[in-house]
Amino acid sequence: PRPYTDTVASGLEVLSVLEPPGGLAGPSTEGPSLVLLVAPDTAERLAHAGAFGQLTVTIAGSLD
Repeated sequence: PRPYTDTVASGLEVLSVLEPPGGLAGPSTEGPSLVLLVAPDTAERLAHAGAFGQLTVTIAGSLD
């Protein structure tokens, strides 16, 4: 009943970024889709989170 956040996965490799039909400025309300390199258990956690909540992705650069 209360909103919360949870980190489902971190440190994933992005293989590609797919624009929605119509491009990023088109009529779609969705952003781009990411193709990620993940282990099967991580894929399962991501699918579960997407089915029951809203997924948000944060891309962080290296602090080196």
